[in-house]
Amino acid sequence: MKRNVFLWLAFLILGVYIIALPDDGPRWITFSEVHGPGFVDLIGIVLVIIGWLLFVKVLWDRRSKLLHFNGGLSLSIVLLLFGFSFVLIVASVASDFLFWWVVGIIIVNLIQVLCLLIVSKWELPKYEGAKGDN
Repeated sequence: MKRNVFLWLAFLILGVYIIALPDDGPRWITFSEVHGPGFVDLIGIVLVIIGWLLFVKVLWDRRSKLLHFNGGLSLSIVLLLFGFSFVLIVASVASDFLFWWVVGIIIVNLIQVLCLLIVSKWELPKYEGAKGDN
Protein backbone atom coordinates (compact mmCIF):
# COMPACT_ATOMS: atom_id res chain seq x y z
CA MET A 1 0.00 0.00 0.00
CA LYS A 2 2.77 2.46 0.91
CA ARG A 3 4.39 1.97 -2.50
CA ASN A 4 1.16 2.76 -4.37
CA VAL A 5 0.46 5.80 -2.20
CA PHE A 6 4.01 7.08 -2.80
CA LEU A 7 3.62 6.50 -6.55
CA TRP A 8 0.24 8.27 -6.49
CA LEU A 9 1.81 11.33 -4.87
CA ALA A 10 4.82 11.24 -7.20
CA PHE A 11 2.66 11.00 -10.34
CA LEU A 12 0.30 13.68 -9.00
CA ILE A 13 3.07 16.15 -8.22
CA LEU A 14 4.92 15.51 -11.48
CA GLY A 15 1.70 15.70 -13.51
CA VAL A 16 0.56 18.95 -11.90
CA TYR A 17 4.04 20.41 -12.42
CA ILE A 18 3.94 19.51 -16.12
CA ILE A 19 0.42 20.91 -16.48
CA ALA A 20 1.62 24.17 -14.90
CA LEU A 21 4.40 24.54 -17.49
CA PRO A 22 3.73 26.95 -20.35
CA ASP A 23 2.21 25.20 -23.35
CA ASP A 24 2.32 27.34 -26.47
CA GLY A 25 1.44 24.54 -28.85
CA PRO A 26 -1.94 24.03 -30.46
CA ARG A 27 -4.85 22.61 -28.48
CA TRP A 28 -5.43 18.91 -28.93
CA ILE A 29 -8.88 19.05 -27.34
CA THR A 30 -11.11 22.10 -26.82
CA PHE A 31 -13.37 22.14 -23.77
CA SER A 32 -14.45 25.77 -23.99
CA GLU A 33 -13.33 29.07 -25.45
CA VAL A 34 -10.42 29.39 -23.01
CA HIS A 35 -9.87 25.79 -21.88
CA GLY A 36 -8.18 23.03 -23.81
CA PRO A 37 -5.02 21.03 -23.24
CA GLY A 38 -2.07 21.11 -25.59
CA PHE A 39 0.46 18.29 -25.92
CA VAL A 40 2.42 19.18 -22.75
CA ASP A 41 -0.81 19.46 -20.74
CA LEU A 42 -1.96 16.07 -22.02
CA ILE A 43 1.26 14.47 -20.78
CA GLY A 44 0.63 15.97 -17.33
CA ILE A 45 -3.00 14.84 -17.37
CA VAL A 46 -1.97 11.28 -18.27
CA LEU A 47 0.51 11.23 -15.36
CA VAL A 48 -2.15 12.49 -12.94
CA ILE A 49 -4.60 9.83 -14.17
CA ILE A 50 -2.01 7.04 -13.82
CA GLY A 51 -1.32 8.14 -10.25
CA TRP A 52 -5.02 8.39 -9.50
CA LEU A 53 -5.60 4.85 -10.80
CA LEU A 54 -2.89 3.56 -8.45
CA PHE A 55 -4.68 5.34 -5.61
CA VAL A 56 -8.01 3.84 -6.63
CA LYS A 57 -6.37 0.39 -6.56
CA VAL A 58 -5.33 1.00 -2.93
CA LEU A 59 -8.90 1.93 -2.02
CA TRP A 60 -10.41 -0.93 -4.04
CA ASP A 61 -8.16 -3.51 -2.36
CA ARG A 62 -9.35 -2.25 1.03
CA ARG A 63 -12.93 -1.41 0.10
CA SER A 64 -14.36 -3.53 2.93
CA LYS A 65 -12.95 -1.01 5.42
CA LEU A 66 -14.69 1.83 3.58
CA LEU A 67 -17.94 -0.13 3.36
CA HIS A 68 -17.99 -0.91 7.09
CA PHE A 69 -16.73 2.42 8.38
CA ASN A 70 -19.49 4.25 10.27
CA GLY A 71 -22.14 1.78 9.14
CA GLY A 72 -21.70 2.50 5.43
CA LEU A 73 -23.11 6.03 5.75
CA SER A 74 -19.66 7.53 5.21
CA LEU A 75 -19.31 5.82 1.84
CA SER A 76 -22.64 7.25 0.67
CA ILE A 77 -21.60 10.75 1.71
CA VAL A 78 -18.17 10.32 0.08
CA LEU A 79 -19.71 9.17 -3.21
CA LEU A 80 -22.21 12.06 -3.16
CA LEU A 81 -19.47 14.65 -2.53
CA PHE A 82 -17.21 13.02 -5.11
CA GLY A 83 -19.95 13.21 -7.74
CA PHE A 84 -20.76 16.82 -6.84
CA SER A 85 -17.08 17.73 -7.10
CA PHE A 86 -16.68 16.22 -10.55
CA VAL A 87 -19.83 17.95 -11.79
CA LEU A 88 -18.48 21.23 -10.40
CA ILE A 89 -15.11 20.70 -12.12
CA VAL A 90 -16.64 19.80 -15.49
CA ALA A 91 -19.22 22.61 -15.35
CA SER A 92 -16.66 25.23 -14.37
CA VAL A 93 -14.22 24.24 -17.13
CA ALA A 94 -16.92 23.93 -19.81
CA SER A 95 -18.62 27.20 -18.86
CA ASP A 96 -15.50 29.20 -18.00
CA PHE A 97 -16.56 29.81 -14.37
CA LEU A 98 -13.35 31.39 -13.17
CA PHE A 99 -11.89 29.38 -10.31
CA TRP A 100 -14.80 27.17 -9.23
CA TRP A 101 -12.88 24.16 -10.52
CA VAL A 102 -10.41 24.78 -7.67
CA VAL A 103 -13.21 24.18 -5.14
CA GLY A 104 -14.02 20.88 -6.84
CA ILE A 105 -10.36 19.83 -6.88
CA ILE A 106 -9.97 20.68 -3.18
CA ILE A 107 -13.07 18.64 -2.26
CA VAL A 108 -11.89 15.65 -4.33
CA ASN A 109 -8.45 15.72 -2.72
CA LEU A 110 -9.86 16.04 0.80
CA ILE A 111 -12.10 13.03 0.13
CA GLN A 112 -9.14 11.02 -1.16
CA VAL A 113 -7.05 11.82 1.91
CA LEU A 114 -9.98 10.96 4.20
CA CYS A 115 -10.47 7.61 2.44
CA LEU A 116 -6.75 6.90 2.69
CA LEU A 117 -6.82 7.59 6.43
CA ILE A 118 -9.80 5.27 6.85
CA VAL A 119 -8.27 2.34 4.98
CA SER A 120 -4.82 2.75 6.53
CA LYS A 121 -5.67 3.20 10.21
CA TRP A 122 -9.14 1.90 10.87
CA GLU A 123 -9.36 -1.80 11.69
CA LEU A 124 -12.48 -3.94 11.62
CA PRO A 125 -13.38 -5.13 15.12
CA LYS A 126 -12.46 -8.73 15.82
CA TYR A 127 -15.34 -11.05 16.67
CA GLU A 128 -14.59 -12.85 19.90
CA GLY A 129 -17.92 -14.58 20.29
CA ALA A 130 -20.96 -13.66 22.31
CA LYS A 131 -20.63 -13.45 26.06
CA GLY A 132 -21.23 -16.82 27.57
CA ASP A 133 -20.08 -18.79 24.49
CA ASN A 134 -17.65 -21.57 25.28
